Amino acid sequence: KKRHVLDPEAKKEAMQKNDDELVDVLCELLQAADMFVMPSLKDLCTSNIVLRTTAANVARILLCADLYNAGELKSACLRFVAKHHQEVHAHGGLHMLSKDLLVEAMLSMGS
Repeated sequence: KKRHVLDPEAKKEAMQKNDDELVDVLCELLQAADMFVMPSLKDLCTSNIVLRTTAANVARILLCADLYNAGELKSACLRFVAKHHQEVHAHGGLHMLSKDLLVEAMLSMGS
């Protein structure tokens, strides 16, 4: 079923897809910022990723934050998981996380 461009649900889906793609690009920039020790770029990436964090992408973002030493982003993700754990679980949960990150996420839910 094809939807009209002005259909609010179609617009929402398109915006979500754009945000998901932007988060991927921002994580790549975060990697470069970490590699080349660019704290201001890292902060800019972090603030933009936090704005686009959802129950569907928080696990992926948490992995990115942990991998590229983005402590503020990691903390924001853990707070998001703690606050929205039921939504996160409904979107597939945290199955992609390493055991250590999963333990951190589970501990954040208890606090």
